[in-house]
Amino acid sequence: MTMETLKEKVGADVEKQWAEYLESGAFVQNNVLFNPDFRLDETNKSTAKQLFDSISFDGYKQEQKFDDFEILLANLLDQNKKPISISLNRNSWRKTQYHTVTYSIIDMVHKLNELKLIDMRIGNNIKDKPSRMTRIWANKELFEIFPLFRTGVILKPYQLVILRDEHRKLKAYKDTAETNRIRSILERINEVNSKVITRF
Repeated sequence: MTMETLKEKVGADVEKQWAEYLESGAFVQNNVLFNPDFRLDETNKSTAKQLFDSISFDGYKQEQKFDDFEILLANLLDQNKKPISISLNRNSWRKTQYHTVTYSIIDMVHKLNELKLIDMRIGNNIKDKPSRMTRIWANKELFEIFPLFRTGVILKPYQLVILRDEHRKLKAYKDTAETNRIRSILERINEVNSKVITRF
């Protein structure tokens, strides 16, 4: 067996194992939550805009829709081995002080799936049974559009001051002198950190 033949055999075995894993229940269970604070760097954002313009998204507020699209792509590109848990219920996408993502993201998920750029497993909400949110993940075709995806996702929190209740759920609040002071400190810390060049 030549080295080239061996590489082809190993590659075929890996693809087969991955396909079997995708079909298994273990894959959809090993998921991560959608993160509305993910964004793309300038290079990948430019590519995202080209992709966005090539897809027909109806309606107005195109700038807001592109923001949603960028955040969706950033989540997909960040997770190249795990599915993302995401709600397709419109009520889940009301703007809050913690995120600005709108229900337009639901249409975007379906469009990307129709274009074969992502795969998905629809969730369920059946009475007397455990509910499960929809799982989505990027296909290789999407990664081919974004060859620099490994370094293209950045964390850019919309809200720096986060409060939670006793059940660890996000808690709405009104700004005070104290929350404004804390936010100012965090903004300065983030600004300093963004200027640090990490070398390996």
